[in-house]
Amino acid sequence: AIALVPMAARAQYQVVGPTPVAYQPLVNGAVTSAAASLTVPFPMPFFDGQFTSVAMSQYGYLAVGGAPATYSTNQIVPHANTSGSIPRNYIAPWWDLLTLPSAAPTGGYRYQISGVAPNRVMAFEWASVAYNSTTSRISFQAMLFETTGRIRFVYSTALPSTASASVGLQKDVSVGVPGLT
Repeated sequence: AIALVPMAARAQYQVVGPTPVAYQPLVNGAVTSAAASLTVPFPMPFFDGQFTSVAMSQYGYLAVGGAPATYSTNQIVPHANTSGSIPRNYIAPWWDLLTLPSAAPTGGYRYQISGVAPNRVMAFEWASVAYNSTTSRISFQAMLFETTGRIRFVYSTALPSTASASVGLQKDVSVGVPGLT
């Protein structure tokens, strides 16, 4: 797992990891569709602001606060593209040209809220998706922690043999933190 942890006074993030965290499928997670707007039940700290809604992109990122969630071609993190069709604010555990997930119950887009305020965690899962049209399927999650503002990426043991994923956070054009290079 990779954890992106907010640094106190500067409201910036640092990459901590990889930290061994076992991938656990969200078996009780609510099923959602790609690009559907989802409410985060707590104000999630994000850089020097907060957000309370995301859209879960088919392509492996959370579009923050109404950003577009349908752009398939991943960008570097952070990117400088000003096109209105490319998300500027996002959380990307594995932004790439991903196919639709395999059929339920093993595949799908899910989210789940656990814990009690002020210590809730909202997890988002891309289960059994594939890179481009390969047959290898991967699963991964992004987890948002209420009190700390921590963002954790968790991956299953299966990874594609070839991929060009972008991983990290972006607050705005050219302002972000890459998780992997």
